[in-house]
Amino acid sequence: MKQKDDSYQRINKMWKIKAQEQSEIASHNNERLTSAAPELLEALLVALPFVEDHEDCKDYKAGTVAKAVKQIRAAIDKATQ
Repeated sequence: MKQKDDSYQRINKMWKIKAQEQSEIASHNNERLTSAAPELLEALLVALPFVEDHEDCKDYKAGTVAKAVKQIRAAIDKATQ
């Protein structure tokens, strides 16, 4: 029984370490995203008119450009509200 308890404790400790590592990675990624947010918003604002100009273009699969426009606008709205 002691061997099972030891194994359980080792596995539990390993999972706690893994969870902490994942948390640290997520925190770092959030910091990077936050610092890039102004540039990302500006890029979306610049790109939107170019994408909108292609909404009626027959070179793209039907609805693809409209979907991209909708996603860009939603991201801009989320960032500015």
